[in-house]
Amino acid sequence: EYTVKVRVSTPIPLWGDRKGSTVATGFVVDSSRGWILTNAHVVGRSPGMLGVAFSDSDYVEARRVYVDGELDLAVIQALTGKRRQAQLDCSGKAASGIPVIAYGHPQGNFFVGTRGIVSAVNSELKELFGSHLQIDAPLNGGNSGSAVINLNNGKVVGVVTAQMKGAQNMGFALEIRQACRIIELLRKGIDPSPPVLAFQCLRNELAKAPLVIAEITSDSERKLKSEDVIKAIRRSKNAPWITLRDKAQLIDEARGALDSLSLKIARKNRELEITPQWQKRKSCVSRCALMVSGAVIQESEGDDVLDLAKKPSELAFTHVVEGSVGEHIGIESADGIEAVDGNRVRTLEKMESYLRSVIAQGQTSIRLRIKRMDIHQGQLFSYWDKTLPLGELSWVQ
Repeated sequence: EYTVKVRVSTPIPLWGDRKGSTVATGFVVDSSRGWILTNAHVVGRSPGMLGVAFSDSDYVEARRVYVDGELDLAVIQALTGKRRQAQLDCSGKAASGIPVIAYGHPQGNFFVGTRGIVSAVNSELKELFGSHLQIDAPLNGGNSGSAVINLNNGKVVGVVTAQMKGAQNMGFALEIRQACRIIELLRKGIDPSPPVLAFQCLRNELAKAPLVIAEITSDSERKLKSEDVIKAIRRSKNAPWITLRDKAQLIDEARGALDSLSLKIARKNRELEITPQWQKRKSCVSRCALMVSGAVIQESEGDDVLDLAKKPSELAFTHVVEGSVGEHIGIESADGIEAVDGNRVRTLEKMESYLRSVIAQGQTSIRLRIKRMDIHQGQLFSYWDKTLPLGELSWVQ
């Protein structure tokens, strides 16, 4: 009764999204607000058309309320009317062996349930961020965003996120308690966007390994140092300390409290309390891009995957329209923009201003210095000079 079809059409994809149309799954989590929970990889972060439909209704238009690329969660809103909403098990006590059903739209077969059990609870998976339930219920394309329901009490314990390719009945669902935190903050009018963390943590196969900082990745991190062990966090001065298990929990606890949180760390046999000065990740809902001559340009979002290919660039090409001038001259997705006509340009606004000014002066092309990830002759990057003829210039938002 609370499961919906989610249909998305994306004409111009931004970073991480795909061009085209798809149908996946979502479920109502707040009927009064018309909020529906699904995956970030389902609704994407690109401009386009978004709609939802129940088993007894046609599609109605929906909009993105919040998109979290790290947890692969999204909250969307539609005029759903009086509908039953899912009961969420926010306790985080889902255990191995409980019987579950995933209700969704596998391979275009709408509103179908597949049954199984929770095989394991994993807080560290190589390809997924956050705490996940491993389930053996059969999952297929179209199941993304499905509610995983505990058959013992009817409560939702997870959101289907992924399946292991080449494995039989090995699927993964994000534990619902992480979605509960986001929904709680949204109801209070607080932005639940995660912090941008300018450090990498040491990976460890041990289930209860300490949270050790392996590397500081930006000068913006002035409080923490390499080899620090982050032991606990508290959201405000009078709040209790919360012992940390992993980086995902650190980010989860920091949501909505970046102005007041404290960390307890261990540094060279000393225990210290620090107040980090972290910035919020830019909202995926408000993402925008600039398109010139069929090539889409976006800004870095702090610690996203673009950074590896772009540093020290602040802008990068993230999509190139087939058959466009940009494709013709050899621009590729993830190419970092080092310079434009010999000048560094750090923001989309400055890029637009510069391009419009040279177009107004009658300039017909710009010279780009591009940085491309290209392991060749022992080097990680290659550098290219490209001359881009100036064509249509517009915002993608």
